[in-house]
Amino acid sequence: MRIKRCKTLGIVGAGNLASSLVRGLYQKDHDAWEFYLTDVDTSKAIQLATAYQGIATSLPELVRQSDVILLAVKPNNMPELIGQLNSLLSTQGTPSAVKLLISVAAGLRLKYYEDNLPDQAVIRALPNTSALVGRSVTGLVRGDRVKDAQGLLAEQIFGALGKILWLSDDKLNALTAVSGSGPAYFYYLAEAMALAGQRLGLTYEEAAFLAGQTLVGAGRMIEETGEDPGVLRAKVTSPKGTTHAAVKNMEQDGFADLMLRALTACRNRADEMERELNPSATETPGKGESS
Repeated sequence: MRIKRCKTLGIVGAGNLASSLVRGLYQKDHDAWEFYLTDVDTSKAIQLATAYQGIATSLPELVRQSDVILLAVKPNNMPELIGQLNSLLSTQGTPSAVKLLISVAAGLRLKYYEDNLPDQAVIRALPNTSALVGRSVTGLVRGDRVKDAQGLLAEQIFGALGKILWLSDDKLNALTAVSGSGPAYFYYLAEAMALAGQRLGLTYEEAAFLAGQTLVGAGRMIEETGEDPGVLRAKVTSPKGTTHAAVKNMEQDGFADLMLRALTACRNRADEMERELNPSATETPGKGESS
């Protein structure tokens, strides 16, 4: 759905994710959004604003001007920012002052924001580093005060980075295990394939090129065919063929169990980070199987 009038997006924090979002939205439709940017490093906000016709400003001015406020600071800096926002938003004092706040910080559940930002509409969003090339997958969690039109705005914003998936808040740490940290697993696989290819007689550069491009192609196949990865794997695994020999070896070595242990460790660490950042939380995170 296209938003007809120009919307204002204020971004607190001018790091890589903010840059990716502004670039993606600007390239998609530079007339649809006006950007307000602030950062503790003023030069970063100015640089990003200059590149995409935005406005580098102070936090109070950003809050006044923005329809949507994206909180793109590190989790340990979030409590201080939430305190500042609570003060700024409460001083405006009218229903029109209600904002859509979107946090991209891991480790703080939706309830934390809703408890500390009364009367504001809050969404949690967790993209991954593939946002830098417009191929992220972003998990979105909708707060109780979010209106349908605001949900569409969040879809428009993160749609500029790639695909989106709405989830409940208790599933976001599982998403972190699969897609949030997921790019690193594929880089690790490509690295291991490159090293193996080198031992089989290729140069490392040749093997790394082949491994990387093969992963890109396989990803495109999953996306464009819409078929289950297991079905695609079976289609290229002829009985007693070369691929069958490799896959059989992986199965014997417990490849699927290895991935389960790795992703469970990732999910459990995300649960631990939640408790470290918000010890008073009473919710029990980390539903599902654990090791």
